[in-house]
Amino acid sequence: MSRSLLLDLISFARVSSYKFFETELLSRYVSTLKIGVVDHTGYITKVRTLYDYFNASMDLLDTSIRRDVFFRNGHISTQTPSDVPLLYGLDSIVRESLIADGSSIEGHVEHSLIFRRVKLGKKADIASSIIMQDSVIGDGAVLRYCITDKNVHVAPGAHIIGDPTHPRLLTKGQTYVE
Repeated sequence: MSRSLLLDLISFARVSSYKFFETELLSRYVSTLKIGVVDHTGYITKVRTLYDYFNASMDLLDTSIRRDVFFRNGHISTQTPSDVPLLYGLDSIVRESLIADGSSIEGHVEHSLIFRRVKLGKKADIASSIIMQDSVIGDGAVLRYCITDKNVHVAPGAHIIGDPTHPRLLTKGQTYVE
């Protein structure tokens, strides 16, 4: 099945209010489409809500899960633009986190995922959060249980606190001063 056909089926399922893509829609086409099957016995999770996405992402901080997802059947290669290496400031502290190239970390990051080209200001404090690419977290800002979309700006000194069961979503391209 081609990628474009799969995306079309997913779009159709969404507008048709199908709840179970595999059993309600895909099973109808098994006899007419060439659908490949891969036996997978490793880590799997369903992502239906923001909470599910948050937990599935945080699961990747576990080395055994990350190894199972990305290296179980060989190395998964993706093409990413060349970027400068990750820069850690002299006073930065990073624990149990994954941080992508092109980022600049001047503050504290714990149990978080940081995407490409994120700027984390001095004395900023991020914990249990997902910060997507090209976001800027100002000096002294505090984020807990947050998911920022791309290009989010958090003002210096802002405090944005979510909850483990209801992570706070910061919308793409917006500036937050709370």
